Amino acid sequence: MQVKNSLVAMTCLVAIGGIVVTPAHAQAPAAAVASDYKVKVGDTISIQVLNHPEFSITGTRVQNDNTISYFFGSINVTGKTVSEIGKLVVKAIIDAKQLVNPVVSISVAAREPMTVNVYGDVRNAGKVELRDGMRLLDVLALAGGLPSDRYEFYKLVVYRTAGPVTVDVSKLYTGDQKQNISLESGDNIIIDESDPSETMVRVVGEVRSQSSIVVPRDGSILAVLNTAGGVTPSAALSQASIVRKGQTIKVDLRGILETGIVKGGVRLEAGDVLVIPQNKKVFRTNGATQKTGEITYPDDRSLTLFEALSIAGLPAQNADLKNVRLTRRLADGKDETTTHNVEVMLKGDMTKDVAVKPDDSIFVEPRIGKRRFSLQDALWAVTTVTGLLRLFR
Repeated sequence: MQVKNSLVAMTCLVAIGGIVVTPAHAQAPAAAVASDYKVKVGDTISIQVLNHPEFSITGTRVQNDNTISYFFGSINVTGKTVSEIGKLVVKAIIDAKQLVNPVVSISVAAREPMTVNVYGDVRNAGKVELRDGMRLLDVLALAGGLPSDRYEFYKLVVYRTAGPVTVDVSKLYTGDQKQNISLESGDNIIIDESDPSETMVRVVGEVRSQSSIVVPRDGSILAVLNTAGGVTPSAALSQASIVRKGQTIKVDLRGILETGIVKGGVRLEAGDVLVIPQNKKVFRTNGATQKTGEITYPDDRSLTLFEALSIAGLPAQNADLKNVRLTRRLADGKDETTTHNVEVMLKGDMTKDVAVKPDDSIFVEPRIGKRRFSLQDALWAVTTVTGLLRLFR
């Protein structure tokens, strides 16, 4: 009865070509492989011929020339499935006229470890074991991923025997499966951060910290200025400029710190240099004001005479506010002087106020004659007397 059953089983096997692909768990210590797994150099193949142990091999390694050694010669197996290898073994036995209908069982007894090398700008560069079904994103995740989510700043190339494959990193991380390629054992993955000229902007001039800054995704000038610590009081925002690829783009940044809006909607690009020049506009005051000499003229607005005197410090009591002189250099090189009554402005009548321009000069004449004895005069007298007493002692 057993013989009959064996004959029936053998007939069925021969009917399907004389090949049995043994499941991985049936051969210890066979490696678990899918039916479409293609054998690679370094794998170990097990060959079992039913009822003929003399033609069976427990394990034979795939050599660097892509072949395994069998009793009847070498068989090229690299890149073939176990089913395809089984057909080659059957043919070899039949061609050697050893058996008419051999029943062959093929399994992968052990697999050569598959690895890829990851180099460059990843958190954990080095060798990564490659498992079935793994693709590029899987390997990058095992390598710790990229140090930044600014994927547009990275270049990735996979070097392999067939030639290099360039991958668009931005598309890779936004779901483009064409970029998420399958990997092969021995692949070398090189990730390089782009040159700073492709990722950074420089800020120079009247900012708290002149430095190179990663260009914001939206190209925001305000974000870059904030990263640089803001502008100094001497910044001439109306005269700012962007140097881009050898060209200078004028940009008016007045009001940007309050509104965040740039006139014309100008945006920064990688490689740009943002220049914030010094405000060199001044007006001058002389006479009975708390500040005298050159005073910085605001870059973000125009001034009136009353505002200019407020910046310089309201005149002391001994000032002749009815005859404040404003001198301006005209286009022909001559000076023009006008007289203005600031006293009425102090009383609330601003109709007499006039514009002050850069390079204008303001003179507040000290009042000559008697004046009231003030608290400031009293303090000065006390201080002077005390000093003299100490000196004599």
